[in-house]
Amino acid sequence: MTVPALDIRGIDFSYGQVQVLFGIDLTVPAGEAVALLGTNGAGKSTLLKVVCGLVDASAGTVSYFGDDITRRSTDKRVAAGLVQVPGGRSTFPSLTVEENLRAGAWTFRRDRALVAERLERVLELFPELRDRLEQAAGTLSGGQQQMLALGRALMLEPRVLLIDELSLGLAPVVVERLLETVRTLNAAGTTVVLVEQSVNIALSLATTAFFLERGTVRFGGPAAELADRDDLVRSVFLEGAGAALSGKQA
Repeated sequence: MTVPALDIRGIDFSYGQVQVLFGIDLTVPAGEAVALLGTNGAGKSTLLKVVCGLVDASAGTVSYFGDDITRRSTDKRVAAGLVQVPGGRSTFPSLTVEENLRAGAWTFRRDRALVAERLERVLELFPELRDRLEQAAGTLSGGQQQMLALGRALMLEPRVLLIDELSLGLAPVVVERLLETVRTLNAAGTTVVLVEQSVNIALSLATTAFFLERGTVRFGGPAAELADRDDLVRSVFLEGAGAALSGKQA
């Protein structure tokens, strides 16, 4: 059997006295694109934090290509190729575009030739950033900031790329541009885990999907089968519609 990229078993996690993950079990096959779906508060982003080592699980294990990394530090996980693009505009707004990208190369910053090579590769993927290298990241458009955040992660050439809410607040044409880049990376062998609230976007990329609800896995399997689960898909759309309505009323 092929060793999975990630094997997550029995993960519990609490913020203080509030437990938000309950015995999470899921497997991410190497080289696949996997979607984590669910409504707000389902535990998707928290699970990514556990996988990256940003927070410690209170129970359970995380294995990375067969190695138990449950208690491994975040920097060692990154060095091993486990890289996350956080949700929101995850750039350093006061730094320039080039400085943001070079920050992604911090672990090998002394190898100037490698930094230059990786930087050029990212700029080939996102030519929109090439003419803005001296521009402060905070002055970029939302789409450009997301390209920069993704580009900074790609400076590390991850084996497993975790992406939290790629499409949040972006125009459809920009989302498709980003998705095409992620598809290319996945086709080249990078394992991708995508947290999304948009079912359509997630299923356009993922081969496998997991649906989380209140910190538990309600569904896990082929993405096409999730599309047939009207009860789960409807809950995401209703949650999104409710959030939009609340925003208008506010």
